[in-house]
Amino acid sequence: MLFYEHVIKADRENRNYCLATVVDTKGNTPRGAGSKRIVFDTGETFGSVGGGAVERAVTDDCLALLRTGGTLLKTYSHFDEKDPALTCANNVTVFMECSAHVPHLYLCGGGHVAQAILTVAKSVGYHVTLLDTRDLSAFGDAVAAADEIIRLESFSDIAGLTFSPGAAVVVCTFSHKGDEESVLAAADKAPAYLGILGGKPKITGIFLSLRSKGFTPEQIRGIYAPVGLDTGGEKPAEIAVSVMAEIMTVLNGKTGRHLKDLSDIPLDDE
Repeated sequence: MLFYEHVIKADRENRNYCLATVVDTKGNTPRGAGSKRIVFDTGETFGSVGGGAVERAVTDDCLALLRTGGTLLKTYSHFDEKDPALTCANNVTVFMECSAHVPHLYLCGGGHVAQAILTVAKSVGYHVTLLDTRDLSAFGDAVAAADEIIRLESFSDIAGLTFSPGAAVVVCTFSHKGDEESVLAAADKAPAYLGILGGKPKITGIFLSLRSKGFTPEQIRGIYAPVGLDTGGEKPAEIAVSVMAEIMTVLNGKTGRHLKDLSDIPLDDE
């Protein structure tokens, strides 16, 4: 596979990666300007910017950059592999940039609440996949904004899907059985966020089922159920805002607190 085919494939699969490009060299370097290396957040790599100690350093810097975001321009000295104490006068300058990761939301179920969540999610830039056992084409414009619609024979079939890293999953099917199948299949994939729409009796039953199948209390406590923040809304659109606010809070690593409580704006008499 050619280098840019890896990049295209990574973008298609919504994977996080850092692209390193040699932009300048001095002395006798293994790779010239334009050489590239792609580093995934999983540690996988493809391509080369020089090999040896320099390449290991570039890879480490790319992995660090994936955790913080942004770009980095850095010059590395080319070390003699036989004697690391000797630094040659050969330098490689590398520009590193992270992919613009698009957060991925999987909606298990395509009913009224899911349709409202879809609308809000797309408005804030999420890639949304709808999963249902029904033919959602009958829903027309209500689901037209979805990036992908997958029709399943059973919600248990979610187990055979590959979720994007760092994905969010909201379970809101049309039946208790569908909800339980979706949660069991999705929880095993350890998404960054997993929420369940529903009341206490249904959620209690699902949690008991998870325990019986070996899920730990810690894993179960990591599930957001009932889904959403306590905003008081009951209409589908209001629930959707509550759900997306919670998802964004979790995926962005924020507190969900009032910004006024986090600010240091002084009062007039202070």
